[in-house]
Amino acid sequence: MIPRLLLATLAVAGILLPAGLPPGAPAAAQEAREPLPLPPGPAMPKARPGADMPAARGDDAATAGAAGADGRDLGGETGGDLGHDPGGAADGTSPVRAQLRSYRFTTLAAGIPARIDSFAFLEGQRVAEGETVIAFDCSTERAERRAAAARADAARAAMRADAALVRRGGAGQVKADLSRAEYAAAVAELEGLDTMLEKCSIAAPFDALITAKAAQQSQFVNAGEPVVELVDTGALEVDMVVPSPWLAWLAPGHAFSIAVDETGDRLDGRVDRLGGTVDPVSQTVRVIGRLASHPPGLLPGMSGLLRFARADTAGAAAADDGGKAK
Repeated sequence: MIPRLLLATLAVAGILLPAGLPPGAPAAAQEAREPLPLPPGPAMPKARPGADMPAARGDDAATAGAAGADGRDLGGETGGDLGHDPGGAADGTSPVRAQLRSYRFTTLAAGIPARIDSFAFLEGQRVAEGETVIAFDCSTERAERRAAAARADAARAAMRADAALVRRGGAGQVKADLSRAEYAAAVAELEGLDTMLEKCSIAAPFDALITAKAAQQSQFVNAGEPVVELVDTGALEVDMVVPSPWLAWLAPGHAFSIAVDETGDRLDGRVDRLGGTVDPVSQTVRVIGRLASHPPGLLPGMSGLLRFARADTAGAAAADDGGKAK
């Protein structure tokens, strides 16, 4: 008979695990018969309601499709992308952001390298069409013009004298031709200086608002350097980007209304033209509209929410306008 102490030692070492021990076996041997506990593993995540559920089949799938057809989940709340129409409302009732911009603006640049002699206007001031905005110091060019005028007068006198000698036979025709050519060169030089003197001042090409000054009085600028920006605030149009599926009903002449955020005015207008291309990534197209009226205080850059008239309403309005025109 194996001694009980040896059995206990073998059982603890894992070498011998007897099916049963006689009563009175050591406690160590009794504990060796119990299974060892497993080490704790990672906690299993709790399943969220409705997450990773198998796809519905049969009647359940039909029920799920009916519940999500209008963009709402089964709980009745609006879902993230369920039922989302990238083109917005098909009839254009969804508002879009639009901004006012001027379709007539320009940047005036120096035509000659010179010092600015007069630049009295400030940003935000208005100038009338034909009014001088900038005057340059052209004292040197004016002196050159006077010298060129004197040379032209001398060449003209020499040409006339040579022509008289040719008539009397005192000079050859070649001399008369050379005198005529010298006079033509002097006249061309004079015309070039006159053209340069025309660039000694810059006039406003239209009634405009000065929006930016890139130079100041007494500053020297080079030819072609921008000096001032002008914007015609009386010629505003509405610029917007709309979903390209709206092209199915949106066309020039379609009516709209815009609520300007900055002034609170609600203005009516019509689509003037459509953009030439559609952005294939965002599926949008640019639309330009004209306002029916221009209340005072409107400035380029103002924006607001724009709503198009319903397609049927716009068509009826266009028909009424056509009837009135007849």
